[in-house]
Amino acid sequence: MEVSVSMKRFMLFLRDGVVAIMVGVLGSCASPDPEIISEQDAPVSKQNVQSVPSLPDPVLALLMNVSAESKAHTPRRRQIEAFLYSDRDRQREVAQWFVATDAHDWPDDYRGVFLRAIAAEVLVQSSMHPSPPSVSMAQAILESGWGRSSLARRYNNLFGMKARPGHQQVTLGSSEFTDGAYISTRAAFEVFDEWGESIEQHAVLLQDERYWKAQRNWDDWRAYIVDLSPVYASDPQYIQRLTTLINKYRLDRWDALVEQSVVGSSAVDALTDNSAQFSR
Repeated sequence: MEVSVSMKRFMLFLRDGVVAIMVGVLGSCASPDPEIISEQDAPVSKQNVQSVPSLPDPVLALLMNVSAESKAHTPRRRQIEAFLYSDRDRQREVAQWFVATDAHDWPDDYRGVFLRAIAAEVLVQSSMHPSPPSVSMAQAILESGWGRSSLARRYNNLFGMKARPGHQQVTLGSSEFTDGAYISTRAAFEVFDEWGESIEQHAVLLQDERYWKAQRNWDDWRAYIVDLSPVYASDPQYIQRLTTLINKYRLDRWDALVEQSVVGSSAVDALTDNSAQFSR
């Protein structure tokens, strides 16, 4: 009689396991809103499965397969794939999703407003013209005073870029570090219609042969700014200023995403598994 009771208990346990598996399978077939995922939608982890006593091996294997399948449909993975493989318009939408989802740690003041205004376009342009987005965002902060300089507000030039021949320009006062001291001078700066245009031209500018040393290390922002700074700016503290901004505001959280979009790697699993780097 004891054998029958044990068998009955096992059958009930097995029934509950099958129900749980079916719920997981049906859930993975749905198409939830990419910005909304509930606790019930989370895949069954190996740790949780192993916490159940005496779980039969075939059931364990099936649960792990369901977990692997559901992982492929997580919102972040879908967004990563879209950024890596979509056209630029779609990529821009996805970049905006990443900024809205991951940048909750940015300040709720003019600094956060500025970063949210430029971040998505920086990601897209850095992907089109290989360069670390962390450095571009830090340069925009430093060169425009968080978008509050006259050059940024009135002329949409976020990076202190000098005017190209044949393009609209404005002559303004400038400060340059020469012979161990800052001197006041005047220079012709380019005028842009909007910040997005300035971000695009800056990304193009960084591909210029003057920055060929930096381009060799475009996937390593620390090495990149060492070679970029002496050519781009006269400020002897430029490297340290950029480094401080990148570290303080964690501007490098999306560098790996841009790197993968450029090299064409299919390492979506790695980006998904290490999603903490995007949201930290």
